[in-house]
Amino acid sequence: LSMLCLFWSSPLPAQSTNSVAPTSQQANQQKAHALLAATIQALGGPAWLNVRSERLQTRGAKFFQGDPTGTFDLTDTSEFPDKERLDIRKQHVIRISSGDGGWEITYQGKRQLSQLEVDEYRRIKNHGLSAVLGKWYDNSATVLIDEGPSQVNRHVTEKIKLINPANDAVTLEID
Repeated sequence: LSMLCLFWSSPLPAQSTNSVAPTSQQANQQKAHALLAATIQALGGPAWLNVRSERLQTRGAKFFQGDPTGTFDLTDTSEFPDKERLDIRKQHVIRISSGDGGWEITYQGKRQLSQLEVDEYRRIKNHGLSAVLGKWYDNSATVLIDEGPSQVNRHVTEKIKLINPANDAVTLEID
């Protein structure tokens, strides 16, 4: 019994020098990676990542000088990766984007969207949650940075920044 007590109180042998403790930068990236993986899993995992089409119906409001000026219903139908139709019913406006082009249909007829409007549409789509978690996160050259806890609308969140190889950044706040 006395031998057993001596054994338990003796210090542990030193760790081999072959295992290297992760640096704070590596630990930071590992934490960010774990949080994003948990986020994807909470959204539905591979089923959410592999969605090929979606239809969203929303109601929006317009404001002028801080006062509401009316509401509108919007239906957004998408086929990934690059087809979308926005139908704003009250205004009788339909916007269609497909490939490198886009069109708008109103009571005045059909017109092709300018390159600036198409580029803006692409920028919005390339920075959306499905693009960031589906494409940016999967790219091994994307830098993940855990910026620590934050607060949004009185909810404690974890702030994660992703920087893709094109040096474009998105910050997510995960609750």
